[in-house]
Amino acid sequence: MLEKWTGDAVGKMHVYGIKLREIGEKLGCSPEYVSMILHGKKKSPRARERIESALEGLIKEKEQEDKE
Repeated sequence: MLEKWTGDAVGKMHVYGIKLREIGEKLGCSPEYVSMILHGKKKSPRARERIESALEGLIKEKEQEDKE
C-alpha cells in the first residue's frame, strides 16, 4: 500500500508542473529512482523528508518565476 505522503507529493508535482527529473536533480539521483520511491517500489531512509524538501524548494522557485 502506498503511503499518503507520496500521493500528496505527486499531486503537488501535477499542480505545479514539476517533473521527476527536476526532483532527481535536486536530490542528486535519477528520476527513475524518485519514481520507484513515489510508487512504493523502493524504500529509503529519510526519503519522505528529502523529497518533500526538494518539492517545496521547486514550488518556491516556480512561484518566484511566475511573479517575474
